Amino acid sequence: MQYCKNCGEVISEHQFDNFNGICSACVRLNLSQKSSPSDNMFRIILLLLVGLGIFIFILMFLKF
Repeated sequence: MQYCKNCGEVISEHQFDNFNGICSACVRLNLSQKSSPSDNMFRIILLLLVGLGIFIFILMFLKF
């Protein structure tokens, strides 16, 4: 018995072989690139740090 890699739903051997172990619902919802909450938090913090760096860089040029 095969299970979906994303949601854990029971899938057929055909789905497991032809859709990389992902059920039809996850394929329709495009959940194959599922990310964890900690990964999302890392991206948010990185984006904020880059924005802060650009802001400081602009302020340095306005001073001179």
